[in-house]
Amino acid sequence: MSKRQRDVSLYDIRNSEDALKYASAECWGDEEFVLEAIEELHDAFQYASEELRGDPDFALDAIKVDSHSFKYASADLREDRDFVRNAVKAAGSVFEYASEEFQNDREIVLEAVKVGELALELVSEQFKSDREIVSCAVMQCGEHLQDASEELQNDVDIVLAAVKRDGTALQYASEKLRGDREIILEAVNQFGSALQYASEDLRGDWEVVLEAVKAYGWALEYASEELRKDRAIVLEAVKCARSCLASVPEEFKSDRALISGAIQMSEPRVERLSVMLWHDPCALLLESMQMCGLKHGWPLQYASEELRGDRSFMLHVVQEDGCALEYASEALQGDLVVTMFAVWNDKLASQYVKVTTMSERKRYNDLDKIMNKADALEYAPTVCWGNEQFVLRTIKMLRNGFKYASEKLQCDPEFVMEAIKICSKSYKYASEEILQDRDFLMKAVKINGFVLEFCFEEFTHDREIVFEAVKCEVTAIEFASEELMNDRELAIETINAGGFFYVSEELRSDREIVLIAIKGDAQSLGDASEDLRNDPEIVLIAVKDNGETLEYASEELQDDEAIVWEAVKQSGLALGYASEELQGDRNLVLEAVRKSHSHGWALEFASGELRNDQEIVLEAVKSSMLFLQSIPEEFRHKRKLISGIALRMHSSDHEFLLATPENESYKYSDRGWPLEYASEELKGNREFILAVLKEDGCALEYASKELRGDMDVILEALRKDRLAIQYADLTKVAKGSW
Repeated sequence: MSKRQRDVSLYDIRNSEDALKYASAECWGDEEFVLEAIEELHDAFQYASEELRGDPDFALDAIKVDSHSFKYASADLREDRDFVRNAVKAAGSVFEYASEEFQNDREIVLEAVKVGELALELVSEQFKSDREIVSCAVMQCGEHLQDASEELQNDVDIVLAAVKRDGTALQYASEKLRGDREIILEAVNQFGSALQYASEDLRGDWEVVLEAVKAYGWALEYASEELRKDRAIVLEAVKCARSCLASVPEEFKSDRALISGAIQMSEPRVERLSVMLWHDPCALLLESMQMCGLKHGWPLQYASEELRGDRSFMLHVVQEDGCALEYASEALQGDLVVTMFAVWNDKLASQYVKVTTMSERKRYNDLDKIMNKADALEYAPTVCWGNEQFVLRTIKMLRNGFKYASEKLQCDPEFVMEAIKICSKSYKYASEEILQDRDFLMKAVKINGFVLEFCFEEFTHDREIVFEAVKCEVTAIEFASEELMNDRELAIETINAGGFFYVSEELRSDREIVLIAIKGDAQSLGDASEDLRNDPEIVLIAVKDNGETLEYASEELQDDEAIVWEAVKQSGLALGYASEELQGDRNLVLEAVRKSHSHGWALEFASGELRNDQEIVLEAVKSSMLFLQSIPEEFRHKRKLISGIALRMHSSDHEFLLATPENESYKYSDRGWPLEYASEELKGNREFILAVLKEDGCALEYASKELRGDMDVILEALRKDRLAIQYADLTKVAKGSW
């Protein structure tokens, strides 16, 4: 069997399980094919040849791929003890399909549990008391302890092996061993939640509980009442799981060290925050929230009432996470400044605002004004405006945010430059000294050309500064002095950056400048003066580069046959901008629809009479099959038209051959797609459909319902493409005829 045949058959199997039935006998006798088929569908081995299903080496290979294959090995192999033993070594789950005789064979059972894929519950009772078998089983999966005999559930070595593998296996140990300290320590080290299965005495053992909460913070709820109030244990629990804060006693919710312990981090950062803890508890909690990546102020719900009512603290918090407002005190949820900053950070915070003196409508209107009115920033604490991060974040929200920054920041050249990177308007609020510094401005326009808008007028006349601004941002030329806006050299720099639109009106009437612009981008014709858009030489250059720029030519030139021909040669769609008279020129329309760039749609711009011209319609469809859906109804019954498009057949019986243009971006699949638009008469023509199916089996999808139930038609489709079965109407096919 060739590699291509194998690949095609495997492709079919991946897409349809039914395709297994239609794979050839040659396929099912090919070892490589069968193994790959089993990888796709676990029951595929049942279709393998009798020779392969009776080959012990190949059957083992199949079982290694999928244990279900054992079921389909030959009867002789399934009754062969050596084969069964080797099979369970390869895949322990094979044991489930073995005969009762072999399921009672100790050696085979032992091999199966060693692999770790056999549930102990599947073996007979006699083996559940076999120490070696149970020991092997629990070392693979501690949960198997539940199926061991009562005697072995009371065996120290067996239980110890089980809890080392899975701490929760402790629940299946005898009551006596659930009071064994060594076993319990092993169990909680493996999984802290195992503490719930320990004896009452050990749930009150300080060392045992400490180990449990280190592994699983929520194990705290299984500790004795006395230890649930032990500070060291609670600290370890919240370090492991911050969410444990929800269940710790009230006295711990104001414990600063407890909050610090709730933050998971590397040791160096713990030390840094420990220092921060005693000097700035606000900064500590903010740091915690940032590091944990928590939203909606989650940790604050466990903070003390005193902390949640601290205005200074909450102002810091809501600037980091607006929705933390949910956990602020009721008084602060009605505080205009606190709510303002919360809503600024996150509009969703508005749902937690409680301004009881306002109506609901007025409340939201006022909040919206605060969010969009720069003057509201005057209510921010003075200390905020000296904070670099706060100021930069504010500038991102409001263009004039730098206006409120501290004098120190407005005088700092490095910080002003950072602010300018975010918003050019920040330059306007820099200190007088910076505003007068030409060197600073030169650096500023290199990183943000729009700064030119806010500089002193004298600098808008500075040719060097304006040039640098335009290099950075072409539209900055709008802020140059009138004199420089008419500077030819600057205009050429602007044009090269794609900014002809921003060149002065005077220069857009300059023939030389316009020629430079059009040679760089033909679309520039649209921004040229009216006189130049009536210049034949200029328009001709533009349409040769981009035919659709005919749109910007004067009406007179849109009626110029030579210019329109050049435009249509470049792009058939240019026909849409030609005069009505030229849209009725048959040769011109033929040229337009033949252009692959137009995808045949240029026909839409032809005169009414030419849109029904058969030769022109055929050319349009040749350009793009997509146009087929728009052709007049009278063409849809033409057999040669439809078959030529659908199949691209080289046949003397067809008037023409359609080949998709190489440069057409849309790639069609060979699924008989054009037949969808054929007439019903053609879709029901048996001879025609049979011819089509020889080239594309899946064209069956568009055949008439009667033909989709025709046995000969279905078989012709399947010979070409087995996937065509999905379109066949099998209800009409006589039973057994397959």
